[in-house]
Amino acid sequence: MVKRILFVLFFFLTFALGAEEIKFYVTRNMFPIGEESYAVFEMDLNSKYTIPQNSFSNGDLTVFYAGVEENTTIINFQVFRKRLLKFRIKPSKQGTFVLPPLSIEVNGKTFTPSSVQVQVLARTQTAKSRGGSFFDRFFQFEGEDLPENADLRVLFQTSKKQAWVGEPIIGYFTLYYRDVRKPYFDRNPADSIQFPYFRSEVLSGVAVKIPEQILYEGNVYDVAVYNKEIYSLIPLRPGDFYLGKTTFSLEGQLQSYFNVKTVSTIPNQIAVRPLPKYEGNFSGGVGKFKTQVRIKNDPYGIAVGDTLYLTVTVEGEGNLSSITDPFSSTCNSGKNCFPRATLYDTHRSWKFTELENSGYGFYSTARFEYGIPMTQKGIWKEESKVFVYFDPDSGSYKTANLEFPSVEVLSESKKKKIPIDEKREEEFSSHSSKRFLFVSLGLLFFLAISFSIWIRWKKPETTYGFLEWIPGIFLLTGVPILKELDLLVGIKRGLVLKQSLLSKGISEPDASFLANISRTESNFVEISHRLNSDGKKNLLRIAKTIVKKLKEET
Repeated sequence: MVKRILFVLFFFLTFALGAEEIKFYVTRNMFPIGEESYAVFEMDLNSKYTIPQNSFSNGDLTVFYAGVEENTTIINFQVFRKRLLKFRIKPSKQGTFVLPPLSIEVNGKTFTPSSVQVQVLARTQTAKSRGGSFFDRFFQFEGEDLPENADLRVLFQTSKKQAWVGEPIIGYFTLYYRDVRKPYFDRNPADSIQFPYFRSEVLSGVAVKIPEQILYEGNVYDVAVYNKEIYSLIPLRPGDFYLGKTTFSLEGQLQSYFNVKTVSTIPNQIAVRPLPKYEGNFSGGVGKFKTQVRIKNDPYGIAVGDTLYLTVTVEGEGNLSSITDPFSSTCNSGKNCFPRATLYDTHRSWKFTELENSGYGFYSTARFEYGIPMTQKGIWKEESKVFVYFDPDSGSYKTANLEFPSVEVLSESKKKKIPIDEKREEEFSSHSSKRFLFVSLGLLFFLAISFSIWIRWKKPETTYGFLEWIPGIFLLTGVPILKELDLLVGIKRGLVLKQSLLSKGISEPDASFLANISRTESNFVEISHRLNSDGKKNLLRIAKTIVKKLKEET
């Protein structure tokens, strides 16, 4: 099964070079001496490329060709394949520098990116510890305490710093770590998450991808996203709130091991703005929506007394959870201006997916089922109604029209009524057929019973061999002989029964057969129920022999 993974991508220092299919960026625009950073040309997998020279230098920075990679990304079941040409950046000293001029040829054209600036920091303690031999680096001491210079922080982040009431946003936790290898980290399930005045829901099948490094409070941190829990958040009231306060458990790994450490998260502050006042009747939807009204039953067969069923669908980007009844929300008086329409069912759904503008967000769908009784003959046509929603991008209210289709209401249904005489004739014919069937089955059953009794009376030696060919005869002739066998053998079962039968002169195969099948059941009638036709035939044959022999002895 293919699992859908949705990526929210943020790229730094990304430049389009004359054509959208060729991009250039630097993986880390701020890095210490001794750590890696790459300049990357990204192009379509089918593009033909040529590298004029393997290295470029301006004295401060040397950039040399490091290899090619193929990158495959799956978004909403669409596969995108890219080729990455990677050049490693090697600084000679600390400072802020501009990359030397780089150029490659793609599909016969030369591409040279714009000037890119990078900042080279002093060598960190982690980078210094990578020196020495392989054994020095691999077998270095693993302390149980957190390194003194280690800096670990867990922050809660949101897709927006400002939002309107009812506007859905994304929230997720990120680990910022510095001067230490990436530790294991997981949220403490015993500590609840604080989302004051927000409705929260964990999204499934969604992953967030952000830059591997970020500048935070004047320091460069490596970043990891806690993709186990990505939240959809809907603000319920205006104000300034701090979201995501909880605790995480962190534990070091490999050469930077330390015992489990509990870290309190740094909550994210968000400003929620109230919706502007609206004089009309607001539906409660926040986003961009479209509407549709559809007739469910046949529009050409509706008559007086019938019920017209309508489906009203509202869908689009945003939040529709506050909508309860589109018909009542379209009335300026605030009362139900469509009294004859009865709302009998609703259905809501929403998902995080790619939107029309190539971005990602929430797509909501709400369906409302109505029933309207038809009381008058003629053309039924309800006046169009206005559905009002709030557009957070423009910060204003917008409308969508509910257009009702016209329906011709007939005086009576087009379904043909069956005349009374024809109905009676059909009922009489149906009863006659059933009566004939019952009489035929009864006659066949009587003949089968009579035939089986005659065979048993005339040919007792072949009665039970013939039973397997006559369905239903086993219950009539087989059950009595098995009950008679039960009376003669008593409670003896298994090995005891076998020894008893052998002493009476019954053959060893027949005695073993009865002993094997009689280990659990209380009587031979129950035993026969789980045997196939051959087993039943053999059982009846043996039962007849035993009953006959035991009767002769008595």
